[in-house]
Amino acid sequence: MGLLLDPPTSTKVQRMRSRVRWGARQVQDRGIDQTRLKIADGLAQTSAFSFLVIGDTGFGPQPFGHPQREIAQSLAEQMEECRFLLHTGDVVYQMGSPDQYPANFIEPYQEWLVGGERSDCLEYRNLVFKKPFLTVPGNHDYYNVPLPYGLLVAAVRPLRKYLKVPVTDNVSLRGSASGDAYARAFLDYLKDLSGNDLENHLEQHYASETDTGFALTYQPGEFTSLPNRYYHFRYGDIDFIGLDSSTFNRPVDVDGATVLKAEEPSGDLSTELDWAQLFWLRDRLINSLRNPQIRGRILYFHHPPYVTEGSKYHDVSCLSARRHLRWVMDAVAEKLGAQHHEPLVDLVLSGHAHCFEYLRTVETGHADRCLNWIVCGGSGARLRAQHGETTLRENNGTEGPVIAKSQLFMGRWGIGSDTHWPYSFLRIDVRAGDRPKFVIRPFITELYRDTWTRTEFDPLVL
Repeated sequence: MGLLLDPPTSTKVQRMRSRVRWGARQVQDRGIDQTRLKIADGLAQTSAFSFLVIGDTGFGPQPFGHPQREIAQSLAEQMEECRFLLHTGDVVYQMGSPDQYPANFIEPYQEWLVGGERSDCLEYRNLVFKKPFLTVPGNHDYYNVPLPYGLLVAAVRPLRKYLKVPVTDNVSLRGSASGDAYARAFLDYLKDLSGNDLENHLEQHYASETDTGFALTYQPGEFTSLPNRYYHFRYGDIDFIGLDSSTFNRPVDVDGATVLKAEEPSGDLSTELDWAQLFWLRDRLINSLRNPQIRGRILYFHHPPYVTEGSKYHDVSCLSARRHLRWVMDAVAEKLGAQHHEPLVDLVLSGHAHCFEYLRTVETGHADRCLNWIVCGGSGARLRAQHGETTLRENNGTEGPVIAKSQLFMGRWGIGSDTHWPYSFLRIDVRAGDRPKFVIRPFITELYRDTWTRTEFDPLVL
């Protein structure tokens, strides 16, 4: 990302663990599952409900308008009928720094925030949401800024303002401190607590008993923090699993084959890839699939394993996320054996690619075949066009059998002044039933020739 620095995986993992006091004695003694969330809205047992999905949002005001705010205003109209919102990452551009939160997050999403009518008075470390706003980190939420770059930004900024240069103000004097700003904004930042304060906090907020241990209680309008950078919650007898794909999206060898077959990696491999999260996902999926009361499973994370948006078609991080997610799903299918379910998950939601896209895998030779993949990364960041190919082959090459097909794509299209910019978010209606139906409703806020219009696409029923 040019002059921005993406920290090593080991740095991300270790610092995020320290921020939530991962595995601390006080936490373990209470039987707390630090990856479990309980939404205490009094409605989690209902089998029919709706929720919203956005991603790649935090771009802030632009010289040509404010796409993020346009989307946020349309979102607010759906908020009353929807139970919660999932965010697929890249919450704040360009580098997730504290000074970018007011303009790039707090002001745009003021309708979701307690006290949002005075958004200029809110501080990113003390946000409380009226309804659950459930995020996962993206790559931009982790970026750091080298000191010389920060000093250059500081020197140039007054000159830009004096000359009234019409460019976006998405650069910052500093970065995210390897995800610290994101952690303070959205996670239960236990690092700031100690002694009796920590004990009292755990007793008050981790009292919800679940089948995996005591969970962090998310109380809309009162206490709205997440337990960890990856986590699991259950709503309407559906398991929702949010992942941090920024720590398992890096290839560790040329083709991914050697390490992806390793059951227990050793040596330096364990620091180059977040195996703990992948093993956790494997075990959580196995437990979910063995539970007859769970009627569906949804994964959401940042890097899309399958996508045809032009800038991400050959993206190494996306290909690597595909390989590692396959490893998990293959391990789940092997463990279940005769109990193997088809499909293993009902929906996979991601962002990173600046578009909306619905894809479906065909025969991949792995347990990720015949799944529904939805990319929702067109909710505020500058949109991109589709690659010339609408099908995907292994390693996104030109040879071999097709493994996935794009069913619907919405991104930038047109040339010059005739370019269309269809920004988007999703409303997903979950129907009742032992095998739920998902009604995917894309909402479009399009900029064309300096005019904004809103449309709703025909729903997809999956």
